[in-house]
Amino acid sequence: MGLSFLAKMKMGIGAGLLTVASAAQGQFISPDVDVQSAAGILSVVDSGDGFSRNLVVGERVFFDDGERRFIGIEDQRGSLYLISLSSGGNACEVSFVWLHTVGGARLSPEFGNCAAMTEVRSDAETVSVVMPSTSAAEGFVAFVYDGKAIERVVLGQQVTGVPFEADALVGRYPYEIFRDAGWRASLLALMGESGYQLAGDVIATASPMEVQGDWVAGSGFNNRMAGNAYGATAIHRTDHRVVVAIRTQEGGLQVWGNLSGAMPQEVQVVLEGR
Repeated sequence: MGLSFLAKMKMGIGAGLLTVASAAQGQFISPDVDVQSAAGILSVVDSGDGFSRNLVVGERVFFDDGERRFIGIEDQRGSLYLISLSSGGNACEVSFVWLHTVGGARLSPEFGNCAAMTEVRSDAETVSVVMPSTSAAEGFVAFVYDGKAIERVVLGQQVTGVPFEADALVGRYPYEIFRDAGWRASLLALMGESGYQLAGDVIATASPMEVQGDWVAGSGFNNRMAGNAYGATAIHRTDHRVVVAIRTQEGGLQVWGNLSGAMPQEVQVVLEGR
């Protein structure tokens, strides 16, 4: 079979320590990265247009189209470097490419789901970038690269330590509850599989949960769904009941849980369609 993918990436690694051309560039390069690559020194430089940045590898310049406000050299696996890209807008936080530096500098296909990475993994044949899925019910996904193509692999949910006590959820985000494997069973019992998946998708972009009277509540929305779907989740501070309310163009108002007593503001907004 010949050399493994990762073994090939280890060929031609520079022996130099991390060097940064200027203090301004330091924020874009991980301290664990060796910028002396097989294809030349890596740096991130201002393009000169007052907005965008370029990635320079030896004599080659990448991303010189004026669209990348931020470029980061995030990780290194042998002679393979993980590069983060962002236009600086709200539509998509970040995307990624792998930079090859053996046999000349070249880039992998661009990948990601606009979420920040949580982990980089590698084995003899592949490198993987792990990040939260855009679907909370999927949990986490990995974008696996074998040197030729990117494959999206669903890893599933993880127990991430999201607490069950209402007051301990202050400052956390509603989508964390729907992504956490520890919460899955109780939410499925309340909402069923289809409701659980839908609510997790709806409450994708959220504000931190906060105390609202007898509840801890938070709201979120998904502007990629038809009709700008939105919803809220609340946990009672004493009796621990959970209420979830969402509005979508297709299904209108959908509510799960016991609505007795005064509802928190976040839930009330959804109930009233405001």
